[in-house]
Amino acid sequence: NSEWQVTVEYESDITIVQEYNSDDLGCTDPNASNYDSSATIDDGSCMYPIETTIIDVIQNCGDELGSLIQCEGEYDLSPDTAASCAYYDSLVTVSGLLVDYFDVTAFGGPHSFTLSDEDGYRIAFSIWPSSNEYQDGFDITLTDLNKLRFSPFGNYFLEITGTVGAYCDDDMVLDIYNEWQITVEHIEDLVIIEEIGGYFV
Repeated sequence: NSEWQVTVEYESDITIVQEYNSDDLGCTDPNASNYDSSATIDDGSCMYPIETTIIDVIQNCGDELGSLIQCEGEYDLSPDTAASCAYYDSLVTVSGLLVDYFDVTAFGGPHSFTLSDEDGYRIAFSIWPSSNEYQDGFDITLTDLNKLRFSPFGNYFLEITGTVGAYCDDDMVLDIYNEWQITVEHIEDLVIIEEIGGYFV
């Protein structure tokens, strides 16, 4: 399907139908997680998150790799390992109770939160205070969501959408029960579903 070719013999056979700026390209589907309201031409980049659960993200590499997985860097799995992990570097949507927060911004890091499901399985999600070369970000402290940073925790049931990554730490080993993290890049990807009491913190 990719090896047919058309030979154009004359300049008059080439017509510029439309000229556009590269800034016009982007995702034009409002239902996509990376919808670009300023884009006028869809470039096929629209991304749609996988709706899943905390435990499914934790166990997304299957049983063969076990609970401790060797990494290729502090934040990276090897290509072979990544190929076995269905959600690694993918966009997912999960929900859970907000049970903890740690401010790493003073050390050049993100705002780090922890979600828990009803069985006590937990996963971290991070929000960077500004955009950088690796991901977008937003300053949560300037939004109504800033209240999520303060105790008591266990009062907010959240739905988040973000990219699954690994924090392997200095030992270059990923503990699947403690070191998966989801990076939330846009304010609309963090939603308070319900304000409740902390019944399984």
